[in-house]
Amino acid sequence: MGTLRFAVRLLNANSSVPNRVVNGINKKPNSTTHGEGPATGEEVEIDVTFTNPILLPAGHYFFRPEVLVTGGGDFLFLSAPKPIVSPGTAIVGDLQAWIRNSDLAPDWLRIGTDIINNTTPPPTFNMTFSLTGNTLPGAGTPGQANCHGESISGLAAQFGGIDAAASALGFSSVQALQNSFRAFCEP
Repeated sequence: MGTLRFAVRLLNANSSVPNRVVNGINKKPNSTTHGEGPATGEEVEIDVTFTNPILLPAGHYFFRPEVLVTGGGDFLFLSAPKPIVSPGTAIVGDLQAWIRNSDLAPDWLRIGTDIINNTTPPPTFNMTFSLTGNTLPGAGTPGQANCHGESISGLAAQFGGIDAAASALGFSSVQALQNSFRAFCEP
């Protein structure tokens, strides 16, 4: 049984971008290729639902999408406007989009700064994805002895009981919820 559910929605059958990076990815010091020019194709939105919920401590995460494209063509991940404008929340620091290919692995290059790099200062790109879910204000701290107890107590308080928490969060049983929090709390 799969643990992911996908929904795909066509946003624009004829979308255009002014530049793309697909094959022009070279190791430093020759990494600046300026991209490969414009492209046109379908713009789709892919919603992924974790059918078995996952637990993530607060923090920054590296997201790496891979999509199998049949019948030829490339999967291109669109960039979002930068700077982030209201009502979005600006992100502090250099968290721009990175890319690699098999010739570059295991290293990565910044798409704007290392590859496009045709202006001063070089461009940076935000990637277009979002992660939504439930937050648990009373969650314990992974690696701490009281993590599991604090987390379960916080869930029970937030949802009016542990059974209600398991149901609301999509767990198949209270035991499945308990097991997920045990894994979350392990160092």
